[in-house]
This record gives sequence, C-alpha cells and structure tokens, in this order.
Amino acid sequence: MSVMSEPIRLLDRPSERSAEPFAVETKLFRGLADPARLGILLELRGAPQSAGQLASRLGLSPSNASNHLLCLLECGLVQVESIGRHNVYRLADPAVERLLDASARLLTEVAPAIEACLNYGPPSRRALRPVRRPASPEG
Repeated sequence: MSVMSEPIRLLDRPSERSAEPFAVETKLFRGLADPARLGILLELRGAPQSAGQLASRLGLSPSNASNHLLCLLECGLVQVESIGRHNVYRLADPAVERLLDASARLLTEVAPAIEACLNYGPPSRRALRPVRRPASPEG
C-alpha cells in the first residue's frame, strides 16, 4: 500500500513569496481559469481517478491530462497515489472541494451577469485584425 504524496508548500519558504499584492491568489485563480484544469478538479470531486480516466472523460489527450495533473499536483490542489500500475488522483484537501462548491453556489446567483459580461472571455478574432481602410481615390 502506498502513501499519498504531501502537497508541495512553497509558501512555507519566505524567500518564495512575491512582493506583488495578491500574487499567489492571482496564480490560483489563473490556474483554475484553465478549462482543462478546472474540469479535472470538478471530475475529482466525484471520486479519485486515473489520468487515463480523466483524459477520456474530458476529451483530453493522455499527455495533456498528465501535464495538467502535474501542474495541479505541484500547486498542492491534487494528490496522487500509486495503486498497482496506475496513479490515482484525488483532491488534496477538503478546502478545494469547498471552493468548487462555493463557486457553484455563487454561479446560481450571478451566472447570467457573468455570461453577459463583455470583459471576460476570449477576444473576438475579428477585433484583433487590423482595420483596413478603403483605398483613397487619389491612390
């Protein structure tokens, strides 16, 4: 029987702290903003799963799922346990599940406003194109 890995705790070392306000919080929410990583965490709420199971459920390639799991593991959001030939992942702390539950409750209240918000989401590809001005009659 194997032992669960301990989450890596970079904040235990003062030299690792950033001078930028809210730097760690920003990194947390930036990580959660990735659809694949958020999907993995939401899937792990239900039950521990292998990288292959997560990849299949989320439509990710196995290597993509493994890369996202490594990120989540290094950030201390998931833990891994070796069971036979498989690595099984689970949420590292009940606080992660509480955060996901709190976001679901918040979304029941504000989802329509978030969906309508033009400030979040990917930019329009059309908006990124340079504006072409019609040729002037002189030229």
